[in-house]
Amino acid sequence: MQLKKNIGFTLIEILIVMLILSIVGGITLLTISHNRNTQLATYSSQLVNRLTLAEQYAMLMPAVLGLKITDTSLEFFNYQEKTATFISSTEPTLGLYRIPKSIKLTLKRETENSDEDSKQPPIIFSSSGSLTPFSLLLGSTNEPPSYEIEASANGNIHIKKLNPNDDL
Repeated sequence: MQLKKNIGFTLIEILIVMLILSIVGGITLLTISHNRNTQLATYSSQLVNRLTLAEQYAMLMPAVLGLKITDTSLEFFNYQEKTATFISSTEPTLGLYRIPKSIKLTLKRETENSDEDSKQPPIIFSSSGSLTPFSLLLGSTNEPPSYEIEASANGNIHIKKLNPNDDL
């Protein structure tokens, strides 16, 4: 008697493999979404810490600092009284700070300068502890902002989550 070799998979085997793949795929999607939200929350906290550091530095030195925000970076400047100009900060913690490509920052201010190419940075930290009031909207590229960093004239800086239904 000759035994027949079965070539192929049974329907049960195929269904089990499909179930395992769908579970792994679902977990992967949840992890990616969670990591993006965690990255935004972490970056928001780091940005608030950096802004608070600049505010404290301006009061302790005493110095006047400027902050310029572009699509790719944040840059702090020191005001030079002799020349009445702002120059790039040489302080390592307040120098050029790169913005990750996956994150988009949008600056909102109460008073907008009509001259965008002005030599003066749009945000000023004074030695008295006051600063230019502003809001920074922070989110993933091509998505609505998830966080807002608000700074008031008296120096208070805080984070506000814009999508409270999103879990971190």
